[in-house]
Amino acid sequence: MEEEVNWPGRSLFKIDRKSIILETVKKSEEGEGIVLRLYESMRTRGLAVIETPFEISAAWKTNLLEEEEEVLDLDGRNIRFSFRPFEIVNIKFVRS
Repeated sequence: MEEEVNWPGRSLFKIDRKSIILETVKKSEEGEGIVLRLYESMRTRGLAVIETPFEISAAWKTNLLEEEEEVLDLDGRNIRFSFRPFEIVNIKFVRS
């Protein structure tokens, strides 16, 4: 049964850093999961948080081939990740 998401008036994903641009949302090529492709646009570095309207069970930074490279920190509906200036970041996650 599909989980109903009640998140009126908001985007599906909220990112706490204005310099991080969400460019792509797609289904993972293999297995279950959703892939986000983001990039840093203002020559900054640091940590960012992606907030979702649903619980996340696992998340990874991946390469462009969607091969998992780094396990990311989770807090219920939030995914934390680090970024470098102008970096393209691929994140794969699985909903709970």
